[in-house]
Amino acid sequence: MGTSRKSFLGRLTGRDDPRQRLAGTIATNVLALAAGARVFRVHDAGAVRDALAVASRVLDDGTPP
Repeated sequence: MGTSRKSFLGRLTGRDDPRQRLAGTIATNVLALAAGARVFRVHDAGAVRDALAVASRVLDDGTPP
């Protein structure tokens, strides 16, 4: 998955500066994880890794970590 800071996120959120698109990047990566993606290319690795860890746990057993 490679949506990190992409222009379509800017169009959807109104964020012209790519550095302000972290929330959109996280959202698309969590949705991709839920759809079966397992490889992610991102700029903000730490934040996305944390979000994916939480999402993975919830998706695996339905409970928050």
